Amino acid sequence: MPRNRHQSGSRALSLGTAWEDIIEQHLTAWRSQGRVLDFTRYGIQAKMTRSGLVATGTIGVPDFEALTPAASFRFEAKHSSAERWKLSEVQPAQAARLTRWHRPEARCVAGVALRYVVPARGLQRTLWLDWGWLGPRWAAWSAGAAEKGWATLGVEQAEASGVPWSVDVFETGRST
Repeated sequence: MPRNRHQSGSRALSLGTAWEDIIEQHLTAWRSQGRVLDFTRYGIQAKMTRSGLVATGTIGVPDFEALTPAASFRFEAKHSSAERWKLSEVQPAQAARLTRWHRPEARCVAGVALRYVVPARGLQRTLWLDWGWLGPRWAAWSAGAAEKGWATLGVEQAEASGVPWSVDVFETGRST
């Protein structure tokens, strides 16, 4: 159990950065197979200081961009060590950029690569949540108009509305 909020924040940053590292490994492998043409990782990087891990980088820029034969993607990498993920993990600047980018008719796809890992329950799920589905829910939550229970996203809700994280999302350009 963390002794203070800073330690808790450092642990969350470390877990999130680890998830970004895994995504980068996937994209690198898929690029070597020709399934992803190119990608860029912009995410917030962790820097070790005397007081623990701190975030560095530009807030609001999506963590990743990926170009495939099917579409161009911009997405956030999010991680939850609980069975519910807080919509507040998407910052307003991130949401604005995802909303501006998401134009499926133009083959521009935005979303969130969400990973749930709850060791105590033996739970591990990795999902792609299309911004066309998640964006309106985030906007309603942000405006204080969300339906009851929509401040967080449970594993079951995510599984019902997302698709498993895989190269299939990138090859088809469709994520719903």
